Amino acid sequence: MKQHLPKPIFFIIALGMAACLATYWWLDTGDFDTGLGVFFSVLLACLPLPWLLSRPLALWRAAQQARPHGIELADRSVLTELADAEILVVSRRGTITSGHPYLAETTPEGTSRASLLSMAAAAERQATHPIGRAIVQFADKHQLKQPQPMMANELPGQGVESMIQRITVRVGRPEWLQREGIRLDAAHLTRIDQLSARGRQPILVTYDSYLRGTLVFDDDVSRDTIAAIHQLQDQGLAIYILTADNQRLANATQKKTQADKAIGELTPAAKAQEVQNLRLAGQTVAVLVNEEKDALMLERADAPLRNLTLPQVATLLPLSRKASHIIRQNHKFAIVATILMLLPASGFLHVFGGPFLSPLIAVIILVVTTLLIFINSLRT
Repeated sequence: MKQHLPKPIFFIIALGMAACLATYWWLDTGDFDTGLGVFFSVLLACLPLPWLLSRPLALWRAAQQARPHGIELADRSVLTELADAEILVVSRRGTITSGHPYLAETTPEGTSRASLLSMAAAAERQATHPIGRAIVQFADKHQLKQPQPMMANELPGQGVESMIQRITVRVGRPEWLQREGIRLDAAHLTRIDQLSARGRQPILVTYDSYLRGTLVFDDDVSRDTIAAIHQLQDQGLAIYILTADNQRLANATQKKTQADKAIGELTPAAKAQEVQNLRLAGQTVAVLVNEEKDALMLERADAPLRNLTLPQVATLLPLSRKASHIIRQNHKFAIVATILMLLPASGFLHVFGGPFLSPLIAVIILVVTTLLIFINSLRT
């Protein structure tokens, strides 16, 4: 986020200029009234009121126009950063997808389907991950009896390890289980690749060192989301997907949505580093995430967006660009008015035989400029 000078600085500068110029003309002319008139005229000319109103009024108007679309902004200043964004980085789950994965397929091995789901649900009972919650909800819905785990340890982005009936039960990503020493034959690896390429997420369940089944999850991508991605791309914004899921699943999501780039197998810290790398390369980056574990990405973004959908961002982008255009216009009005007032107010024109600017005229110009900026900011 860009940093702005604190507002008191502008007033201090205005007072300093007014005092210096007033003192100069008082000493030069020997007339206190002339110096006093210069003081008030310069102070009014340098007052930053039109400049300070230029930005918040335009942003307030844009936020009001966004509200009917269900868009509530905690910080309106993000609009100016979004207007300049070249890349929109999004997480896969909850942003591209619905964020509500569901069990689409179950393949038990050496055990029954009910027993597999019962053990998996018992291991995931205290899980916070959406897939873990989906497993528990499925088991509860079908009234599957679940044994009591002796202990459970959730590894963010990987899976859950639990001790149940003296059996070490692991439920998680194939890559993690392979690192834990679970051997997968060629048939299993091929099936995992095929599922990922179809946009589905395979979750493996193991007892001790043995694979006991595969739970296949799907997470829908709505047509509105795909349409919003195309709309954002048409407006010149590149869409990058960063996900903890494997690269094949990331590629499948990219193909389905036609996003510009997708990178998989990233930890939350690695996602944040990718955002930082884009900024270091000179790109202005907006980030849209809806999961707490991706909060670090927001801290690295130029324009952090949260609790919004992609269709809402597609609506917000043109509003932000319009607001940014109006802010630039307002700044031009403020600069021109300041120059027109400051030349006669400072006595510059008096050197060439011109008049000083009277404080009354300065007040009128200041009011007219402020009113012009107000009207320009509120136009539709």
